[in-house]
Amino acid sequence: MDQPETEQQNPSLDWEESLNLFEEAVSPESNITLQIQAIVKLAHLSHHAPDNVLTRAAQLIWELCRRLSTCSLKEMPPPNCVAGNALGVISAHVDCIRPLAQAGAIPLYIELLRGAEPVGKEIAEDMFCVLAIAEVNAVSIAQNLAQILTQNDDKAKAEILGRLSRYKHSVPFIKNSSAIPVLVELLRDGSDEVKEKETGAVTELSYNAGNRAALADAGGIPVLVGLLGDDR
Repeated sequence: MDQPETEQQNPSLDWEESLNLFEEAVSPESNITLQIQAIVKLAHLSHHAPDNVLTRAAQLIWELCRRLSTCSLKEMPPPNCVAGNALGVISAHVDCIRPLAQAGAIPLYIELLRGAEPVGKEIAEDMFCVLAIAEVNAVSIAQNLAQILTQNDDKAKAEILGRLSRYKHSVPFIKNSSAIPVLVELLRDGSDEVKEKETGAVTELSYNAGNRAALADAGGIPVLVGLLGDDR
């Protein structure tokens, strides 16, 4: 596919000047429309920008994400989703995963996951995949997801447990958290749709001996046997 003309000219950009303009565009004094335009353009340019520019830009977008997380936003697309997506794109190009996580990126993406916007949930899940490259981040993601299990309806809990079961580094943590008792509860009392989703989570978790034992301790075996009987 041919690259747009603007991207073909990117190598000749004055990146320092462009970074200064970007910083001005995403400043607190700038309006939301200009902020969105700036971060979308930056995401498009990220394949060409030097690492030092992207690292600084990531810090600026992170600061913007923090400001947007405290605002009531009704614009379409939601600015916090746009900013979160751009931050994910940049993080895939430079080694800024650890400092972003240390600065508190995981709780902010958890808020996107808990929000009403489907695109925000997708962005959060994609960003978790990037952050989970570092084991300490993967454990933190699992802990944050488990903490919100008691704050959602059954369908939302099923989605969260499905995500937990897919994170490799969350497996040791799950057996010591509230996740498995919630999983067994959903298998026993949830709707047919929820039960179907949770059987997939059980499959993923059962590869780990500790999780198998935790499922048994939480009363999961009789519940699973009962589900087999329901299918006859």
